[in-house]
Amino acid sequence: MSLVIGTELGDLNNTLDLGFLSEEFNLTKIMLTNFNESSKEAMIQLHDDYITLSIPNFNFNMTSSEYFVISDPPVFADLGAFYLTVDNTTIDLKSKPYMKDYGL
Repeated sequence: MSLVIGTELGDLNNTLDLGFLSEEFNLTKIMLTNFNESSKEAMIQLHDDYITLSIPNFNFNMTSSEYFVISDPPVFADLGAFYLTVDNTTIDLKSKPYMKDYGL
């Protein structure tokens, strides 16, 4: 599985409030430049009482052309470019379904 190189994911704007200090951050033009996994095994397996999702040899690269972080009060500030690379990582999730009867 792979996505088109250069897929734009959009922007991320948020504020982290710690009570005594709040951090406003902004990532713009977030771009997924590489996303692939190389597995010949079943990724989703259904068992009697649980489900497993396995993604072996997972790789991706993500960039943001610009970011800034500003604190209030103005103690910390930073701006620049953001790059994230994850290579040869395996993700394994095991989930047990939970159902509740509400008697409706």
